[in-house]
Amino acid sequence: MADRLYIEGNRVDLYEGDQAGMNFAVNNLGDMTDREGGFSYSLKIPKTDRNLSILGYTHSLVSNTRKAFEKIACQYYSGSVQLVGSGYCVINDAGRDFNISIYSGNTSLFNKIEGLKLSDLDLSAYDMMWDFTGIASMYSNTASPTCVLLDNGNVLSTGNEIEASEMFFQLFWSTVLEQIFIDAGFGFEGEVFSDEEYTRALFPFVNEIPKQGLLEIEESETKAVNTTTEILTPTPTGTYSTVPLTFADDSVDGYDVNGNLNVGTGIYTVPHKGKIKVKGHLVVYVNDMLPVTGTLCYVQVMVNAVQVATSETLLHENANDNANNYLDFELFVDVEAGDTIGLEAVTYNPIGHPLGYLVAIVTGDDTTNGKSYFQFDLDEELFWGGMWRFSRNLPDMSQKDFLKMFCQLYGQSFETDEFSSIITFFNLDEVIALRGLDGSLDWSDYLDVGSHSIKYHSTYAKTNECIFSKDDEVTEFLGDSSFAIDDDTLKEKGTAIKVPVAASDTVSRLQGIEMAEVLRFDIDDKPVTPKPRILRRVNTPLNPSGLTENYVRIIEAGTANQNDFYNASVGLFTHSFSYMLNRYYTGWIDTLNDYKVVTCNMLIPPSVMQSFSFTKPVYLKQLNSWFYVNKIENYKSSKLCKVELQRI
Repeated sequence: MADRLYIEGNRVDLYEGDQAGMNFAVNNLGDMTDREGGFSYSLKIPKTDRNLSILGYTHSLVSNTRKAFEKIACQYYSGSVQLVGSGYCVINDAGRDFNISIYSGNTSLFNKIEGLKLSDLDLSAYDMMWDFTGIASMYSNTASPTCVLLDNGNVLSTGNEIEASEMFFQLFWSTVLEQIFIDAGFGFEGEVFSDEEYTRALFPFVNEIPKQGLLEIEESETKAVNTTTEILTPTPTGTYSTVPLTFADDSVDGYDVNGNLNVGTGIYTVPHKGKIKVKGHLVVYVNDMLPVTGTLCYVQVMVNAVQVATSETLLHENANDNANNYLDFELFVDVEAGDTIGLEAVTYNPIGHPLGYLVAIVTGDDTTNGKSYFQFDLDEELFWGGMWRFSRNLPDMSQKDFLKMFCQLYGQSFETDEFSSIITFFNLDEVIALRGLDGSLDWSDYLDVGSHSIKYHSTYAKTNECIFSKDDEVTEFLGDSSFAIDDDTLKEKGTAIKVPVAASDTVSRLQGIEMAEVLRFDIDDKPVTPKPRILRRVNTPLNPSGLTENYVRIIEAGTANQNDFYNASVGLFTHSFSYMLNRYYTGWIDTLNDYKVVTCNMLIPPSVMQSFSFTKPVYLKQLNSWFYVNKIENYKSSKLCKVELQRI
């Protein structure tokens, strides 16, 4: 049966007997940081009428289609076997033929999370009110969200009380990683997901400030533009005149989309607790024919009808009928949800016409420095008592980097089954353990005898460093480690693994409790945001003798009769690379110390390829050895392909 390619559900015309040479790989032991997927070499597609239509006439310079710049869903069959179930193709060029490349496997996952950050995850199910009740209820929790004792710069070295507002929520590592798969539409499996080190790892809060959720910020934003009638206020000599600012234009893009502003009264009702930034551009002039030498104007912000902030003043000198007077202001006020904010323009004439002047607040135009406009925005910083949105309070890291870091710390490889949308994680130790057992494979019958060659040297070095990202606030080299390869032909030193998190010092705080230090204060007493880091949750009993004075108490606003805790859930850094190497990389390091990669040709049936998994060891009786499959190159049905095998 001929090979078949479907693009967006439409069967593509292929040249007779032509096949896409597919490549399959999880990772190369010579570079454990490079997670590959499945892909094809360039496949030529004839310019038939059907193909021109399917590919959107991208061969034409005047075509308006974007398909040449998009990843297009596709499926590929080799004979009767489907090799690519939920992949995508990319059009490389269009000359005499179309040239496309097909991508599958792990690239399907990477395509879904491309460009996404941890802040894009849907973690709304874990969001909590950041208040005393929330902190106390989550304290020592063994599932996300949790709250543990960490030295974030606020914990004292003495005493037994900690202010609740100085404690932050944390998420377990598993919650973040597994949400990446859920949001991308994949299931996941592997022994690592029940591993104690994995399930107890957590992500501490290390940002300089807790942040409001984007939802709160968007719901609080209001723009208001005065574009209709002038507001006139008579201001006799030596008197103040105050006029509330009202607004009349709801035709402007983005104008009060959340309905927080009463345009008739000019009152803005605050939807969320926090710091509101009030900014504006006020165009003002004196509507009188006589010269004016001393008129001034300023804006005052009223919260619940009480003045709380005033702007700088605008002085009008010789300002009669002169509309080139404007005041730009930006003020911040602390508010609770439900508070009301009003704006008032205040004018004063120390010298002027005894009968008073009409001071106009106007719409303005290009000659008057634009319209009078006003805007209300919620500041990014979360206030105590607001909603803690976890997606906004995770480290600034891409989902791809987080996944890669997980694989590096726990020695994991993974493969993506497009048909079941299941991602399987495994390490080399698990593959080695299957030798000769159910699940192992005998590929002796597929080997092209005499085609094999052996490579003896890896791309690593004699000394291979595993390092955490450096942080000026953490002791250098803390948590770093290295492993050695007994091969004098290699370069002296290299970096095997580098993760984008920092190590963490352990300090003694409160009643001598050992805890991780995650947020420092510099010499100017300003908060410093260190690199993200991963910690391990541990329980430290504080009161083995039963004495009531040996407790940790969470208090609120200095009130010391709230909650007593006799066990402290403490965050400690235990993920040193030496520990991780000994736990997860034993088989990998042993294999690298006896590095023998066999490259050979094989004739693998399509039915075998369809069910093949990189988690299964392969046996070749001709070489009397078991192997881990590194890579399968240029696979085509009923033809020899190149296979790279690592002896284990």
